[in-house]
Amino acid sequence: MKPIEIVGYLGSQKTPGFENCLDIASRRIARKDKAYVKRINYLMKLNKGILEKLETNGYIKRERVGTNNLVKITEAGIFVAHFSGEL
Repeated sequence: MKPIEIVGYLGSQKTPGFENCLDIASRRIARKDKAYVKRINYLMKLNKGILEKLETNGYIKRERVGTNNLVKITEAGIFVAHFSGEL
């Protein structure tokens, strides 16, 4: 998944800290728009607060494909998700 897709999913699930980001994640925004700054803030919160910790623990792997950054779950991440009851 792309990080912006993850932000949209977190917004749709009303995850604390991401409640108001569904409309920002689901549409294209010009860089001049004030909503663009909010979008960047949500992406930074996701990258620095969540994805960085998951990658450090080996649960996800981030890779660059063209102009996109993709987040992929690893075998350890799948195991932890099953163990926690999320899958």
